Amino acid sequence: MSVLKRIVSGIGANSFGQVVNLLIQLVSVPVLIASWGFGAYSEWWCCRRSRPTWRCPTLG
Repeated sequence: MSVLKRIVSGIGANSFGQVVNLLIQLVSVPVLIASWGFGAYSEWWCCRRSRPTWRCPTLG
């Protein structure tokens, strides 16, 4: 396999992964809001976003 073909293949695979990730993120929000309701979803979102601050406590 030539170098150019490997580069093009890698770019294509990366682009496909990015598109799939974008679609999952766009679809998950309305699905979660429909199943949990807006109040529970917003509470989950806030807890999920604040996680790094309490995950790494200071030890000294």
